[in-house]
Amino acid sequence: MTKQTISFALATASEIYQKQLSDPALNVYYEIFKEFEDKIFLKALKESVMSSKFFPTPADIIYQIDPNYVEKQKWAEWVKEKEIEEDKNNDNKRIQ
Repeated sequence: MTKQTISFALATASEIYQKQLSDPALNVYYEIFKEFEDKIFLKALKESVMSSKFFPTPADIIYQIDPNYVEKQKWAEWVKEKEIEEDKNNDNKRIQ
């Protein structure tokens, strides 16, 4: 997703909530959502706007994408760490 897409979508939400986002805040949203497809982000933002009286935080939008997203990311990181550990152990066994 482009920064322009995120900026335009959040600017629209900003008008609805009468809240201005700073450039650093927009950068945070971009860094979090740059890997997501446009339609997934836009749908989640729309659902966040429809369900909350408050401007959506990144966590609100991610929750709309998948309520278990954060836990899945943590699980994936844990599995990756274990795979790296296992590879190191296997390498050490080959050296001995």
